[in-house]
Amino acid sequence: MELEVIIDTINKLATENPGMVALLGTAFSGFAFVLWQRLIRKKVLPEPVKETPAPQKSISIGKVTGGQVGNEMSISGDNFGEVQTVHKGQGDIHLTTINNIEGLPQKVVDVLLETLEEKKVQLAGRDAKLEEMAKQYQELESRLADRKDAISEKAREALNNGDLEEAEELLKESLAENLRIAKERNEQAADDAYELANLAELQLRYQEALDYYQQAATLAPGNSLYLNEMGCI
Repeated sequence: MELEVIIDTINKLATENPGMVALLGTAFSGFAFVLWQRLIRKKVLPEPVKETPAPQKSISIGKVTGGQVGNEMSISGDNFGEVQTVHKGQGDIHLTTINNIEGLPQKVVDVLLETLEEKKVQLAGRDAKLEEMAKQYQELESRLADRKDAISEKAREALNNGDLEEAEELLKESLAENLRIAKERNEQAADDAYELANLAELQLRYQEALDYYQQAATLAPGNSLYLNEMGCI
């Protein structure tokens, strides 16, 4: 009987004052929530079971997008072949295979990816950096192909095999040899300029002689003779 009275009262309030009913409903909901929390703390009611969603993470490499479920990750895209990766530990993502990047041998791709990991490049920035590195590789390979000397050809072969350290050593060898040759040529050119200075001085063309002495001193700065002759004019 009391329940019927309460229902009639609520219906009457709903007709005469809808706003009051909404206010009472809100207050009742709050009261019910507080009561529910207290019953859980007193272990009268069981705690609700929290569902843990499966880990999901979107990433990109170049123009590649993909997702991760658990510890396995697969990626595919237009500019890259299929990529498979394994996620080991917190934040430690190891790229294991990439089928191809246009214009790059697979060995080179592997080395570039290893470099990105060693330098701890953020995943969000790997796409742009990988494209940049691929472009640098292609430009370097093209320049080495244009050079016809034996050392450059060996460096290019090492580069295409992904052996960047060997390519670097070969190019250092080439640099040392070319610097030696350049120094010899500079010394020879300095001798030419010095002889021209002497010829100009014999003809009393002192300003021209001074210019040649200066040129000789610039080409061979370690030769004090050229500097002394400049001071004598």
